[in-house]
Amino acid sequence: MRSKLWMIASILLTLVVLTACGGSADQANPEAMNNMPEDSGSAEETEPTDPPAPTETPEPTMAPGYEMAMQYSGTWEGTWKNTTFGSEGPITITGTVYQDGTVTMEVDVGGFVFGLIDPDPQTYTGTYDANGVLFSILDDPIFGQLEVEMDFNGTFSAMADLIPEASIASMQVSGTFGDGMAQGEYMIEFAGGGGAEGVIELTQTSQ
Repeated sequence: MRSKLWMIASILLTLVVLTACGGSADQANPEAMNNMPEDSGSAEETEPTDPPAPTETPEPTMAPGYEMAMQYSGTWEGTWKNTTFGSEGPITITGTVYQDGTVTMEVDVGGFVFGLIDPDPQTYTGTYDANGVLFSILDDPIFGQLEVEMDFNGTFSAMADLIPEASIASMQVSGTFGDGMAQGEYMIEFAGGGGAEGVIELTQTSQ
């Protein structure tokens, strides 16, 4: 009799345990079921984005007067002649124009300049704007303090003083240029009085 009762009690205990722990988790906790996020389905597809536009390289800035100055760049070749004493020599000038508003001029004057020596070539740096080109040299070994102006209207001038050679007081040059040609006249003033005159002719051989 006790064994039957023990068997029945065991069966009842098993049913209680199965009732408390059995079934799915959703059935055991309906509130958790209600709080579960709804299935959103597959992940949203991201729309393709356009590639970034290529960065444009800005064009280099050109200083005012650049195009006008470029007309007179390159190599100029010609001669100078002292019409007072008959001496003469070659001249070669090479000009380079930069977009930042500067220009260089390599000058090689041959022959016995001022009746003395054949000077070494010199390189000068100047500036330009919408009106023309300006060179200001303070201590040139031949021409001393030298200032050269080139107007884009086709004229040029130069003034040299404080010349290292004691016998020369100053030199002035004036002329015109255009269409690949340049012509000018110069006058030299001697320190002891008197002077000499001469002419300059140049042709643009390359640009």
